[in-house]
Amino acid sequence: MNQINHLLTELPTESSVVITSADTMLRELFSHRGSGTFFRCTEAVHLYTSFAGIDLDRLRALLHRYSGVAIILKGQKTDVNYLCKFAVTDKAQGQGIGELLWDTVRQAEPSLFWRSKNSNPINTWYFKKCEGSWNNPTWNIFWYGVQDPTLSSVIISEALSRPDTFEVDGGEKPQRELMGTGGGK
Repeated sequence: MNQINHLLTELPTESSVVITSADTMLRELFSHRGSGTFFRCTEAVHLYTSFAGIDLDRLRALLHRYSGVAIILKGQKTDVNYLCKFAVTDKAQGQGIGELLWDTVRQAEPSLFWRSKNSNPINTWYFKKCEGSWNNPTWNIFWYGVQDPTLSSVIISEALSRPDTFEVDGGEKPQRELMGTGGGK
């Protein structure tokens, strides 16, 4: 472990080390689902409390450069907050950044809801992460940490009425948290 740590400190930040057996080497090299023990220098998670002063065009550009990002907005009709964006690059998915970012979100948010288009290929992963869901022909609505069953109809209604990401209108409450892992400089 000390040698791996030393090696990683000498290499570029996007470098990683995997220890695996010879019989699983091909799976490790040619899939996003490795079978070995993965080591990398983790990236910092940044927390912002407002969109105030943030150039949204620049933020959109940064989303393409970051390994992953989660944007969480205050709930409009309830104390349950809304995950308006969760994105992880393909490369970062293979490095476990999605799970790291999700764990960070779970620690910060005891309850949360979000929506995803039915055609989104990540929905299978979302179904594994949620405690409840609802769908219509366009959207899947997901949530966790919602103990009161009457809240599910409130969060479903709010999720359906939310504007598309970054279309913040005058009636929307200020953004609560923007979390992302490094990568963008």
